[in-house]
This record gives sequence, C-alpha cells and structure tokens, in this order.
Amino acid sequence: MTFGRQLTLQMQVIYRYIISTLMKTIITLLLVCITSTGFGKSKQAYKKLCEVNKCWREQPDVNQIVYPEYDNRSEQEWIRTHLSMVNALAHLNQDWQ
Repeated sequence: MTFGRQLTLQMQVIYRYIISTLMKTIITLLLVCITSTGFGKSKQAYKKLCEVNKCWREQPDVNQIVYPEYDNRSEQEWIRTHLSMVNALAHLNQDWQ
C-alpha cells in the first residue's frame, strides 16, 4: 500500500468520524428542542386550565396527565376541555378503586 493510499484511508476514517459526531449532535439538539417545546405547551395548557378552575392546582397527580396542546381556543372551548378532562380523570380514578 502506498503512502497516498494510506493517507486517503485515514482521511476517510476522520471524515466518517466527523460526520457521525455531527449527526449525533444534530439529533440530540433536535430532540431537546422538540421535548422542551412540548413541555412548554403542556405547561401553558395547565396554566390555562388553572385559570378556568383553580382546583387544578390542588390535584396531586397533575404531572401524570397528558394535557391538550395549548392553542388559541375560546373561553367556552377551554371550559369544554376542562370538563372533558375532569370526566376522563373521574373514570380513571374510578377504575383504580
């Protein structure tokens, strides 16, 4: 094997390592962005539900609930969302008893 061929193989290995590391970094950053965005929206939905009914703050299992996506709903739609979630929670609590 000649020196030029050996240098080319070393450059290919270095290139693959750099690309691999770069891809891992990009994927990690994307996952962090997606996760933080999702938690932020669910926190906004929780705050809005607390505005609709302050009893949401007293719930012990609020961290285990999957909240709807926060969007531009009317007050009536947020009340409807609140009632449907309370109804779903009542069914879940009934099943556990």
